[in-house]
Amino acid sequence: MSTRDAYLAAAESAADLIDSPAVAAAWGRPSALTGFTVGGLAEHLAHQVLAVPATLRKPAPTGEVVTLLGHYGRVTWIGADLDADVNVAIRRGGEDAAGEGPAALAGRIHNAVRELCEVLPGEPADRVVEPPAGPWGLRLDDFLVTRMMEIAVHSDDLAASVGLATPALPDAVLDPVFALLTRLSIRRHGPVALLRALSRAAPAPASSSSAAAPTDLAAPAASRRSPARARSAAASATRPASPSPGTAIVAAVVTTTATSMAADAALAPAP
Repeated sequence: MSTRDAYLAAAESAADLIDSPAVAAAWGRPSALTGFTVGGLAEHLAHQVLAVPATLRKPAPTGEVVTLLGHYGRVTWIGADLDADVNVAIRRGGEDAAGEGPAALAGRIHNAVRELCEVLPGEPADRVVEPPAGPWGLRLDDFLVTRMMEIAVHSDDLAASVGLATPALPDAVLDPVFALLTRLSIRRHGPVALLRALSRAAPAPASSSSAAAPTDLAAPAASRRSPARARSAAASATRPASPSPGTAIVAAVVTTTATSMAADAALAPAP
């Protein structure tokens, strides 16, 4: 499965989740992400699909083209506090957009998926786009990986918020998401911390010969709090007792990044 096909599978999954009765019923309630209602979080998840057609319609950027990891070296929200302007703007944008209601959002995201199914296959293999965080350029396929990561993470958040199982995504989606989150986690916390988070049920013994200080990365994913992705205890309790191995790995790696990985720029309601 190509990156573009994988993205379309992820987008369809997100659309189906957003269109679920459970999301509509809980629209105005607090979500599993601090500062987001269920509706605001659904809007933010939908943005990972709704923003792509607009990005494709923009002219090719004239600035430097960066790698996927180079992109994350430039975005302003990496490491930003929960109350930093960029994160506040993201939450405000989602909450403002949620005023349209669940039925309107479901219609818009399904329409966007249909449009993308028509246009993405025809895009040149070397297509470069300007991500919302620009003004640099990013290969289209790399941009779609950033959207797949957002969809995987926030589908988990939204499902947990309304008591649903996390949607299953194909390996063609999860493999690049795991690769990206792993590299970002290593960049932020170092390889030893990530190794312990993924391989141990408890921190390494104090007698360990490793020079790295013990961290909380080996704690259960639902018990950890990152500044920009803090969950309420009540929302965390809605998670399935036995998540799938893929979901557990996503949760473990995501919580090591200490950032929401929320969006490239403040979420604004689609026109």
